[in-house]
Amino acid sequence: MWWLLSSMLLLASSAPLPCRSLEGSKAAVAAFCKAEGKSELFAFVVRSFGAPVACEARLKGKGDDEEKALVCRFADGSRYSVDYLPPETGVITVMAMRPFADEGAIRQLISHSGSADIDWKSKPEERTDDDKPGTVSRVYWSPVEGDNTAGELIYRGDKLVGFSYHYAL
Repeated sequence: MWWLLSSMLLLASSAPLPCRSLEGSKAAVAAFCKAEGKSELFAFVVRSFGAPVACEARLKGKGDDEEKALVCRFADGSRYSVDYLPPETGVITVMAMRPFADEGAIRQLISHSGSADIDWKSKPEERTDDDKPGTVSRVYWSPVEGDNTAGELIYRGDKLVGFSYHYAL
C-alpha cells in the first residue's frame, strides 16, 4: 500500500486544484475541483506526471440530474478525465504518454478506488477503437450480479498506457 501512504502525503501538501469553469457557477466548479483534487486516483496521476498544466470543468443541471465533467492535461500530454452522469454513473480515465511500469499497482489502485470488487482473474472483454489504431482495452468486471462496475486496462501494443474505472447503478 505504498501508493496510499504516498497519496496521503501528497494530499497533505498539495495546493487546491485550479480549474477553469466551462459551464456552471464558479463556486460549484471550485468545490467540485477541490473534491476531485483530493482523490487517490488524482494523487497517483500527479505523482506520475507532475502538476496539471490545465484543468477544465463543466457542471450542468441540478440535484439528481447534475452532470459533472473534469479534464486535466499534463505537460507531457497525459490526461485525467472524470465524467459523472445522472442518475449514478461515473467514468474516470487516465491516458499516459509513456507506459505505466507496474500493472499490479494500477489494478490495486482501481480496486481500491471503488466500492466493488473487480475480478482480475477472469478472462477480460477485449475492445478496440478504430480512432486509436494499435490500442486494445481489456475490461474486467465485478463478479457481483447486477453490479456494473469495471476496471479497464488500455494497451498500445503490449504497453499499458491508460486505465479506467467505471460504474453504473
